[in-house]
This record gives sequence, C-alpha cells and structure tokens, in this order.
Amino acid sequence: RERLREKLVEARRQLEQRAAGSESENDDDEHHGATGSGGGGAAKVPGQKQINLTDADSAIMRKSRRDSWEQAYNAQAVVDADGSQLVLATNVVRTPSDSNQLEPALESIPACVGTAKRILADGGYVNSAVFERLEERVDLYVPIAEGDQNERRYDFRPEKPRRHNAVVDPRLVAMKAKLATAEGRRIYAYRAKTVEPVFGTIKAALGFRQFLLRGLHNVRIEWDLVCLAYNARRLWSLQRT
Repeated sequence: RERLREKLVEARRQLEQRAAGSESENDDDEHHGATGSGGGGAAKVPGQKQINLTDADSAIMRKSRRDSWEQAYNAQAVVDADGSQLVLATNVVRTPSDSNQLEPALESIPACVGTAKRILADGGYVNSAVFERLEERVDLYVPIAEGDQNERRYDFRPEKPRRHNAVVDPRLVAMKAKLATAEGRRIYAYRAKTVEPVFGTIKAALGFRQFLLRGLHNVRIEWDLVCLAYNARRLWSLQRT
C-alpha cells in the first residue's frame, strides 16, 4: 500500500507539473511566476486529465473514431515513394493527432538522401496553415474528407443521418480540387502501394505490433531499430531483383 501511495503521489506531482507547463504557455507574463518551476503553489489539474503509472510518457489514444481507446504512442515514418520503399526518417510522438507532424516529418529527412519534392500523406495530416507554409517548398497531396467519419464497426443500431461539414477554407478547397483531378488521383495512388506496405511488412513479416520498452526516449530507439530491420530486409530484396 505504501508503494502504491508513493506512485499515486508521484503521478499527481507529474500531472501538476504538466498543468503548470500548460498554463505557463497560455497565460500572460504576469502569471508566469505563479506557475513556473519556482512558483510556490501547485497548478490545478483538470478533472479529466489522466496519467499511466507504468509508462507516464504514453497517452490514451485510438487509431480512428471507429477504434477502441488504448494506452499507446504514435509512430511516424517517412517512406520513399519513388520505388525503393525504404524508411527515410522516423519519429514517435505522444499525441494521437497527426495534423502537426507534416513539417517535422519533412525536416527529419537526412540531407544525404536528397530533398523531398512531393509529399503524399493521409487525411490525418490535414492542416491548412501547414499547407500554406509547405506548398512553397514541396508538392503536397493530402485528401480532404467531408461529412461525419464516425461510423462504428459492427454497429447494428439504426443508421443516423450523416452530417456534412462543408469545406470553406480556400486552402483546403484548393487541395480537395487538386486531388479530384485525374492527375491528382494518379499521383496519390502511389501512397497505397508505397507507405502502406511498409507498415504491413513491419506488422506481418517482422511481427512487430507493440512497443516493449517504456518511456518516449526508449520507444523512439525501439522504433528506429524496427525500421532499421525493415530497411535491411528491403535492401536485401532490392539487391536480389
């Protein structure tokens, strides 16, 4: 009981520390002294905030609105879509959303492998502000979804009328029109036969379906090793052809 109590006290301390950091980012200068590391009081933790006693760096997330919630990490990979299917860069984040990961992915590509001229990403990376910044550097292809994507698998309840949220942001409208063309569909089709098979091979052929280490730093190392193993396997296949 004493060990459990110590863990709970430590968990509360970490939650208060995160809350203090969040407040210090959002508050104005006059509040920084009360919530910073030198402040005298603990920050108020919102009631819905949670922390995992086994791996505090992980977060509760799900792959999509159709899937169940899990304690997990979000593994990222940049894959060459020009024939080799090699993993060029990796990252692991503790947020379920990919909307802010497009720029870090582009910046993480090593200079020794060249400069990306075109990016094919799934709908989770939609971010109009990022589109505006990156389209000056690369040719972007990201699908824009409309309507309610919240259908559940094996849902036998009567189907409800779907909501249709019209796309009005001109940057998103332009991206949607770009992918609606015959050329846009042809180019984006490469994603299905380049990036998706990489994750399929890692899961099915390499048997990697979950992280075994704890802590963001260790998990990033584990993901690097997994992608290194995939690249070694892929290079062997390319050498034989």
